[in-house]
Amino acid sequence: MEGGGVERDTFHTAIAIKEAGFNSIVISNGGVLGERLGRFGVLHINLPVHTKNPFKIYFNHKKLVKLIEKYKINILHARSRAPAYSAYYACKKAKIPFLTTFHGCHKLGLFGLKEKYNSIMAKGDKVIAVSDFVKEYVANNYKIDKDEIIVIKDGVDLNIFDPDKVSTERKIQVIESFNIEDGKTIITMPARFTKIKGHDLFLKAIADIKKIRNDFACVLLGKAKKKYKKNIIKLIKQLDLEDVVHIREQSNDMPAVYSCSDIIVSSSIVPEAFGLTIAEAQSMGRIVIAPDFGGTAEIVNNNVDGFLFEMGNCDSLRMALNKALSMNLDERKIMSKKAIDNIKNNFTIDVSNEKSMKLYKDILK
Repeated sequence: MEGGGVERDTFHTAIAIKEAGFNSIVISNGGVLGERLGRFGVLHINLPVHTKNPFKIYFNHKKLVKLIEKYKINILHARSRAPAYSAYYACKKAKIPFLTTFHGCHKLGLFGLKEKYNSIMAKGDKVIAVSDFVKEYVANNYKIDKDEIIVIKDGVDLNIFDPDKVSTERKIQVIESFNIEDGKTIITMPARFTKIKGHDLFLKAIADIKKIRNDFACVLLGKAKKKYKKNIIKLIKQLDLEDVVHIREQSNDMPAVYSCSDIIVSSSIVPEAFGLTIAEAQSMGRIVIAPDFGGTAEIVNNNVDGFLFEMGNCDSLRMALNKALSMNLDERKIMSKKAIDNIKNNFTIDVSNEKSMKLYKDILK
């Protein structure tokens, strides 16, 4: 539990269970968030449930049965495939409900070879999806009645992602790390450096924009593998964008990053299961640009609280970028307010936790 989207969702749900007056236990291979759970009265148990080794899965399920008996566990909720195997067999043995959450659209692999491995997530007594898009995918690929899949969308922690809570000192640190000329509109793309995130698509759109205006700068922010990062640097040079595009390491202070950016872009060339980065950016009042397919299309109301573009289409992305860059201050303020309201009303961890707690209580009736 080091801080990814699945881990953070697990973290927040576990705390919500405890605050609702129930015993809450998280079983994982450990990590920063696992250690932090104890501060909130949530018990974290280290167990290598991440393993895909069949023999270790067998021993894990035996240990889980003992933990179920020891702590009188009523529900076991698996949030990824490897742990789901141990949990499934433990629940069968202990005769308690087994829940699963599809946090993404797992690849079926060559000739659908991974479908059987993935199918453990479809064996939950209750199956949850983090977006309507994921719900459709699960129903179409795992022979589950669509009406049986429950949608509980991810939520933003407004105690962290609140523009009023980011200090001037934190903003200064980010601005200094960006090292961008004053007066430029800052376009930030926070994403892992992998092909599916569409860095090349974004850079080609930016190269077209540069031909007609020079009032902006871009930041590519995220973890990078050396080979892929090298290819991106090469493309930046080929497109003559060295004076416009800046590559920076992943930040530990994303609220401050959003605060110091004017426009946040997701240019993924495959659909996002949800799109938490876009939701977080909206909660900070940023102008967002995202693909019109997948989870991001369920968050952004096009031309109202952000902009959508045709996924994978460079011209469409360029037009969305130009729209955002051409907005005057009053137009930005209006869209910013609508973006914040959108998240407050629809995509907070409170909304997500309320739905999760209702589901748990219904199961225990």
